[in-house]
Amino acid sequence: MGTEPVFKRGDRVTLINKKLDTCPFPEGTHGRVVTGRNQFGQYGVEFDVRGDGHDCEGAAEAGYGYYVRAAGLAPLFPLVTNLDIIRKELLAKALGKNSYVNEKGKIFKLVATKTTLEDVYGGVIAEASSIVEQYASSFRMTEESLKRQLLEIDKMPEVTVSDIAKYGVYVCKYSSSLAYILPFHYRPRFLDIGKKFPLKDEARLKLERHVLFFLSVKGEKIQKLELFSTFSDIEKGSVFQQYHTTCWGSLPLPPTITGIKDIVDFRNKCESLLEVINVGSLANKNPPGLPPSSSLTKELIIEESRKMVLSVKDTPVGTLLKVIRKYDYFPEEYLGSIGRVIRERGERENLTLEFGFKHNSLHDGDSAGKNHQCYNIPFAYLEFTEEKECNRIPPQREEVADTVLSSSGEGVFTI
Repeated sequence: MGTEPVFKRGDRVTLINKKLDTCPFPEGTHGRVVTGRNQFGQYGVEFDVRGDGHDCEGAAEAGYGYYVRAAGLAPLFPLVTNLDIIRKELLAKALGKNSYVNEKGKIFKLVATKTTLEDVYGGVIAEASSIVEQYASSFRMTEESLKRQLLEIDKMPEVTVSDIAKYGVYVCKYSSSLAYILPFHYRPRFLDIGKKFPLKDEARLKLERHVLFFLSVKGEKIQKLELFSTFSDIEKGSVFQQYHTTCWGSLPLPPTITGIKDIVDFRNKCESLLEVINVGSLANKNPPGLPPSSSLTKELIIEESRKMVLSVKDTPVGTLLKVIRKYDYFPEEYLGSIGRVIRERGERENLTLEFGFKHNSLHDGDSAGKNHQCYNIPFAYLEFTEEKECNRIPPQREEVADTVLSSSGEGVFTI
């Protein structure tokens, strides 16, 4: 059995037998001796590659060290990276076979010469120095580029097969981020004209459709949020047009996206937000394929919401109401007449209505309407009507439509 090699700190070595010490690094791995020989005949070696090692009691600074017996190591001729060694090698070759350079870069058996090395080999040395510097510069640039790419790698939230089956989620690369595509149920249920009103079933069916929810995420931050009708529209960049296109109001974005559940929860919040069409903040009044917003305002408020208006005393201007009870000096024979609200409730909680006919008991609504066609009436004396316009003739006076105002001021004006 031969004599085991002896190493000292700083020597470059190669692992040739990992079984002697159950070393976790593969054979052929290079490293550097960082400790002297211990009582077990082992040297602390810091290896050049990452592995399940340790710091050899602080000697291996990178933490990829291990104690290996001398028999498991072999000396490694150091990589030539020092320009002085290169120069000396060139010098030794130039001086002939009687000169050589040892592994430390020292020159032996030099032959004297009267010509200076700079005169003879200055160009060669400069060229070698330039080549080495170019390689070093290229290495540094490549290293920095790889580090930047590593930092920019997207942390993709985990998406399991059950997630795909449950949520119908798709994941794809989008520009420099990841895109998550989920089904989105567009289903407006309310119309907000200062107060929310439920929409008729007929209107809801016209509006309701299934589209795609598109969310791009870079790292843990949302980059883009859009709705698309089809996958081909995503490729074209043609977003789904609706009344609040690209406008999400004050919807708070999640601070981070760490899993598919965060994305699904956010999608659900977006669905709830678009259940209300806010007439006061429309981005698109006539989106293609959907009813104009004006038709929603006029036609699609259900009857229950009309009754609710009276109960909360919030009847908007333009509402048609029927007079159902005698009030004050409003003529009893004119009960059933239909008027239009031209001014909301005043100090006495009365509404000012303008009728389609004239009478001397009526007034001009403090200049808000036509003379002899207005009257202030409380909520309790009114109800909603299915009629679309004010009646031009009082219900109980249709038979005397041609009557004109008498000298005493009684009668009805025809219009």
